[in-house]
Amino acid sequence: MVSAGIGLALWFRIALFSAGCANMPATDDECIIALQAKQISRGEFSLLMLAQPYLFPLEAYLMAPVVNLLPHTAFGVRVMAFGFGLISLFLGWCVFRRRPDTHSDLSRTLIPILAGH
Repeated sequence: MVSAGIGLALWFRIALFSAGCANMPATDDECIIALQAKQISRGEFSLLMLAQPYLFPLEAYLMAPVVNLLPHTAFGVRVMAFGFGLISLFLGWCVFRRRPDTHSDLSRTLIPILAGH
């Protein structure tokens, strides 16, 4: 039952992702990260770009090796962020599974983590 719910949630997320790529243009922050990744792939190693001090280039450095392989569309800009989100979700799940008290009641463990206690 849980795996069916997870599968349905993943299908819904992928459907929304594909609809968003087809119907919505990329935002400024997404485009700036892609432009910075292109500059990094050319050998320019900057820390800030276009007077955007809040955008640290970690995503741009991670995106730089494959930025020229991606299409120059909203999908090409968003697929890396989607992939980073999946990796973060997986790593968070791995950390959650390593907690010794996770094999007991899930709500008793998850609520304090989300509440910051």
